[in-house]
Amino acid sequence: MYGTEVSPSLISAITDAVSDEVKLWQARPLDALYPILYLDCIHVKVRDAGIWTASTSKCVTLALGLAAGSMLFVVSHEVIPETHRNGHQTSATIGLMAGFALMMVLDTTLG
Repeated sequence: MYGTEVSPSLISAITDAVSDEVKLWQARPLDALYPILYLDCIHVKVRDAGIWTASTSKCVTLALGLAAGSMLFVVSHEVIPETHRNGHQTSATIGLMAGFALMMVLDTTLG
């Protein structure tokens, strides 16, 4: 890969060296909750020297740490506008309501 030659014996030596640590990591106790980090970028059109052009856009980077409630932000700002842009308003609205109801049920039952 990328012009680098690696022998099968080197791969075996590396695998043997890390094998015990991997097994310990796989057997570790799991945490009750794992946070999610959502990374995205929205391209917005900007003025270049005071002129709007189709080719001038900047990337606005988003980084959200997600918990149960903040997923609504992602859905309302990313998923719903995209589905409405493509003409699927009814199914998007029904899906949002069903997803919200499921999230509330899971939140209530799982604590």
